[in-house]
Amino acid sequence: MKFKLVILLLLVASTLSSFKPFAEQTILDGVWELKEFNYGGNKGSNPSPRNVKVFENGNFTFYLVTEKGSRKTIEGKFKVVSESLYTETIVKAVNTPMIGKTYWPLYRELLS
Repeated sequence: MKFKLVILLLLVASTLSSFKPFAEQTILDGVWELKEFNYGGNKGSNPSPRNVKVFENGNFTFYLVTEKGSRKTIEGKFKVVSESLYTETIVKAVNTPMIGKTYWPLYRELLS
């Protein structure tokens, strides 16, 4: 009987360990429009075309939005560091030199 219980527990444990949990929801999760930016000294405000970021499950996607439509330009991972700071690590980008770099934008640069 103990052997069957051990086998059952091992099966349950292996099944549960194969599920990937969702990332914890953060204050950033949602859709944001970029009003100011500072990427490595490259600063600006009210960019045109509009810049929209979507944050969800530890990932973000960056879109340029014009009257004719939108274009995805950057994808990456983000992590909240404090109440006013987070990191972005670029995984895919139209501007390929950005890939693999990590940036530290401030929340105040994002307005919903």
